[in-house]
Formats: sequence, structure tokens, C-alpha cells
Amino acid sequence: MLILLLLCWLPSVSPVKSVPAAPLRAVLKSSNMNHILQWDRGPDTAPDTAYSVSFHTDRSPCCDVVPGCERVVDPPVCDLTQEFSDPEETYHIRVTAGLEADSAQSSSPWITFHPLSDTELELPILRVTHCESSLCVDMSSPVPALHHIYDSFHYELQLQTDDQRPR
Repeated sequence: MLILLLLCWLPSVSPVKSVPAAPLRAVLKSSNMNHILQWDRGPDTAPDTAYSVSFHTDRSPCCDVVPGCERVVDPPVCDLTQEFSDPEETYHIRVTAGLEADSAQSSSPWITFHPLSDTELELPILRVTHCESSLCVDMSSPVPALHHIYDSFHYELQLQTDDQRPR
């Protein structure tokens, strides 16, 4: 009888730890070097589930938590712009779900991001003026803070005359 009582009492002493659902569809959208990470909550996610965003680079050890994205609840969004300020670097990012009262966690797959090649930049501003018997072309950055990035690119300019032949 004592053994039966102990067996009934044992499950209440050591509760089963539940693992939160992993974040789904983590996507990094980047426009003009503004980097925003978004994800969806997993199915049947507990209301007390909070998310943290961590990253490392090819040159740094794993893993740093993004300041301001340590305990994200709602909306499931993290601004990575300040943290990912080096456009030449390659960043590896993941989102981890955890419960307040538990140490169990689950994570999204790693996302690899390279700002210089993965951000959508506006086209440069192009000014064409008549200069004596030639055309003068001036290009500039549409975002003044990104002038150095636009200057690092190589451009090819093609002109067409009325007969539609490139020159």
C-alpha cells in the first residue's frame, strides 16, 4: 500500500517540463541598412513564452544576445540595425523561445546575413546635365549616412541614342 501511495505522489513532486514551441518563419528584412528580424510564435505557444535573439559573426565566438531583444513577448520583432553596423561582416542569427518558470528552450534554425549583399538599397540619385559638347553625370546616395557604401560600388553607365543602340 505504501508503494502505491508513493507512486501516486511522485508525479506531483517532479512535474514534467514542457519545451516551448520553436519560433517559426524567422525572416530578416533589411532596407537601406535597417535590419528588422520577425518571426511567428509556434503552435500552442504558452502565453508566458518569451524570445531572445542571439548572434555571432565569422570572427566572434557564439553567442551574444542582442541588447533589447532578451525577453521579447509581443510583437515578435527585433531591430538589429545598431548591432549589425558593420556592412562587411557576416552575421549568424537565431531566435530562442523560453518559458518564464522553466529552463527548457527551443530555437529557430540559424539565419546567415551579410548586410552589404542582403540589404535592399535604393537606387543612387543620378543627375545628368549638359556640359559643353558632353554630358556630365553626378551620382549620389539617396541616404546621406550610406554615402560610403554607395561609393564602394562599381557602376556601369549605358547611354542610348534615338536609334536605340547602347553606347
